[in-house]
Amino acid sequence: MKTTVKNEALKILARKDLSSKSLKEKLLKKGFAEAEIDQEIENLKKKNILNDEKLKERMVELFLEKGKGYFYIKYYLNLEGLGEDLELLLENEANFALKIIKQKKFKKSDLKDSKKKIKMMLFLSRRGFRQEAISRAMTSLAGRAQ
Repeated sequence: MKTTVKNEALKILARKDLSSKSLKEKLLKKGFAEAEIDQEIENLKKKNILNDEKLKERMVELFLEKGKGYFYIKYYLNLEGLGEDLELLLENEANFALKIIKQKKFKKSDLKDSKKKIKMMLFLSRRGFRQEAISRAMTSLAGRAQ
């Protein structure tokens, strides 16, 4: 029995949420015609089975929870074909950076040690956090009582 594009697409989506772009790539690798794939993707969007915006929102939340910052998230979303327009509030990002700072047991007193401070800032930077978010998180830590 020959597998249809619809059946294959649903089988793939049952295993993992994917963007339209990723689903199309997988279906193309399976040997389906591009026009057929595009038609099925439109049908899945109409039925709200495939929703790139909701996927994008979930991915942003997931990455923030995993301790990833703006630049990391933006890069990954772009790879998935979910666009480059990422609206991530600086305050929200700073709060997640502060959460990581606390998880790393970085204290207000460590702010006076420039080596420790720079090490923490570089760590956050490597995780994709914007410099302004890192600064806000550090300022927020400084404002708190020990």
